[in-house]
Amino acid sequence: MRRIQKFFLVFFLLIIFNSFLSGRDVEFPLIQSLSYFPFLNDNILKEKEFSLFLSTSYSNIFSFDIKRTSINDMELVGNVIGIRYGIKDSLTIEFYLRFSYVYGGILDSFIEKFHNFFGLYKGGREEFEKNKVYYYLQNCFLYKNKEGLFLPPIVGFESKILENNNFAIKERTAIGVPFLSKPGFSNKFPFLTSGLIEEFRNKNLSINLSEYISFFKKPEWLKSWNIKNFIFLSEIQLSYKRISLGCIYRSSPFKFGDISNRALQVYFGYKISKKVEFSIAEEIPPCDTVPDMNLNIKINLL
Repeated sequence: MRRIQKFFLVFFLLIIFNSFLSGRDVEFPLIQSLSYFPFLNDNILKEKEFSLFLSTSYSNIFSFDIKRTSINDMELVGNVIGIRYGIKDSLTIEFYLRFSYVYGGILDSFIEKFHNFFGLYKGGREEFEKNKVYYYLQNCFLYKNKEGLFLPPIVGFESKILENNNFAIKERTAIGVPFLSKPGFSNKFPFLTSGLIEEFRNKNLSINLSEYISFFKKPEWLKSWNIKNFIFLSEIQLSYKRISLGCIYRSSPFKFGDISNRALQVYFGYKISKKVEFSIAEEIPPCDTVPDMNLNIKINLL
């Protein structure tokens, strides 16, 4: 009984401390190794205005295919720091840096017990050792220990295309500049991302729609895999006062196997204050390129 209470306590604390309002990127290291989307703010800053934020996400990731060509069993902590500055009222420059940390985690037993309690399919979790890393892609890499590294820094610009009292269209262009290559985590080649943001707003209600496409060069460690050279991501978010509901779609660059399936998530968010925002995201099947559980927190430092 005490173990069950501990699991629920850990789960509750994670929801409070590791949740996030705008789940812009889908946490999945294999696809994030090619390109990632850290754009957690769409507002254009005024001239000489400065902003700084920190976001921390916590994800339990578990998926594998029948032939065991791809295995993703880990827990992932993703930390993003974002710095933004208004060059002029219609143009903002941005800088993002992400640190990813993979380890065995603490949630495997809780998730299995949760599935058992509600009679849900465990997805083969019983076939792998609990709270251990098993990150594998055929002919590419195998990790069984904790790993941590910085992903390529991203420099970008966001500008206004059109704006009136209730409607705005914005454009964002960004480039990721890598400083190292690590199979399964980072590509040594740069990637280019471009996107459009449409926003409707009145006093208490806002609707945001964003679409991004990111182009990259195939890394050497994926030479035995046939992949596309782009990833598409789209998000729609409905916000009313402090509450937000959203849906995120992300394509997969892989052409074959379970890892070629798209990612689809829905999330619920709540603004505690101007400084802190939180939410919890849930995946929609197929669940091959999304986390089993995704919790996150965003803190607006300045």
